[in-house]
Amino acid sequence: MYSVQPISEERISREHLEGDLPTAAFLIVKGFKLRGVVPGARGHYAFRFEDAEGNAAHVAMSYLQGDLVSARDFVAAEKNLKTVLYSAKGRNGNSNVTNQFGSTSR
Repeated sequence: MYSVQPISEERISREHLEGDLPTAAFLIVKGFKLRGVVPGARGHYAFRFEDAEGNAAHVAMSYLQGDLVSARDFVAAEKNLKTVLYSAKGRNGNSNVTNQFGSTSR
């Protein structure tokens, strides 16, 4: 027989959705794990990040305020995100994307 276990805070994964490609690349460089691509309205997509500590929005804002990262790392992350995005679009809205940043789950 199975017993019901309460869900601990460690097991709850918070997420951050980012619709801006350069900001998403910045989050990758800052160490946030990409979980997938989520289809949105009118053919737009958003990148879904793991945000266990709830600070992705703050880090994204730091990018918009001029925080700097390695240009080489930023360009590589942006290129990889474009590949992930085009792959998701090619699958007609399948938002489960597996890529070099790790496997995704929905």
